[in-house]
Amino acid sequence: MIKTIIAVVLDMRYFLLILLLTIIAFGDSFRAISTSNLPQNQFIESWWESFTYVYRMILGDFSTEVTVLAGGPVLSTSYSSAGNGFGALAPYYCWGLFYLCSVLNLIIMMNLLVAIISDSFNKLNSMRVQANYQEKCDIIAENTYMVPAARKTAGSASNRYLLIATDKRQELGQQVRDVNFLVKDTHRKIADAQAQMEKRLVEQIEAIKLRN
Repeated sequence: MIKTIIAVVLDMRYFLLILLLTIIAFGDSFRAISTSNLPQNQFIESWWESFTYVYRMILGDFSTEVTVLAGGPVLSTSYSSAGNGFGALAPYYCWGLFYLCSVLNLIIMMNLLVAIISDSFNKLNSMRVQANYQEKCDIIAENTYMVPAARKTAGSASNRYLLIATDKRQELGQQVRDVNFLVKDTHRKIADAQAQMEKRLVEQIEAIKLRN
């Protein structure tokens, strides 16, 4: 289970980097516009709030209510007013960033994240037998200190057995090369035999012609 989590996280490393960059980009854009407003119309005050704002959008929090600061916001229902949740400066630009962030980070990036995790799980699931044996070998190797030295020596005396490990893929590749060699060698022998038979037939035909 731990190796599965580690493998999934490793497969997600580039995705997480791109997601972090999008959070920084959108957060910085919202913060820059917010701090350009009057203090009573600002909806983000600091870097941390800007990143949290975008992260909450990724999780599905689409609330655009204004953060009440000193002086209080100007309440209005118009998209171009200070009470729309994005202050009085460039509200339509903020709404454009809001829509772009929701589509890119929530819909595209989150679905991509699910696809990456599913692909990683499928790859691990296809190797579950090998992974199971590997886990058992790791457990045995970690607990070899519990076996007395005398028992180890009795079970496998020193300098008595020679263990040889071969790469199965390399072995199969060698077998394929051997089969190809045998096929080519057989074709060569057949061609040589055919050439000899044709030569003998030609010689016999010439001998018959001379007799006649």
